[in-house]
Amino acid sequence: MEKIFSSMIEILLRPKEEWEAIKTEANDKKTVILYPVFVAIIPALAILVGYSIVGIPMQYEYVRMPFGMAVFSSLMFVFLSFAAIAAVAIMINIFCNYFKIEGSWLTYFKLAAYSSTAPLLANVFYLIPVVQFLKIVGFYGCLTLFVGLPVMLDIPKEKEMQFVVTVIVFAIIISIVFFGITKYFIGPVYSEVL
Repeated sequence: MEKIFSSMIEILLRPKEEWEAIKTEANDKKTVILYPVFVAIIPALAILVGYSIVGIPMQYEYVRMPFGMAVFSSLMFVFLSFAAIAAVAIMINIFCNYFKIEGSWLTYFKLAAYSSTAPLLANVFYLIPVVQFLKIVGFYGCLTLFVGLPVMLDIPKEKEMQFVVTVIVFAIIISIVFFGITKYFIGPVYSEVL
């Protein structure tokens, strides 16, 4: 658990050094798979508290989501976060095959999981639903992915920029789809109160 929190902080503050450490660490599949789940739990708790306790401002009052619906929304957020990370890992695999770049499934998943730290943690703004537009800071994940791709994969220099930009563009598309689906599961509160 301490290693996960340490990795979360390091990937945000010193991404290049942390990617080097991630590349050389032992391939502990359990830690790599649990990392995004633990990171997603933080914003999931923010969703739970923000929508069931703090509430959404509507005219002159705050409307709160029923607790059961807030729990469901939180669990769906964790599930969809993991699904989006797996989709990004699959996409990295596809582009590695297309560009003929060597790698392993674990490396692709590490890239997707660790670079998702900023986008996932940016969802902590669900804690105060009024300022959830600040989730835009999650695009810092593009920078961590940009830094991590050349470190984790042996990309030939002539293919590096094209490969990295292609992967980042498709990762952004997957993230937009993910956040759209997430809004669908968190959104029912709006339909109930409007």
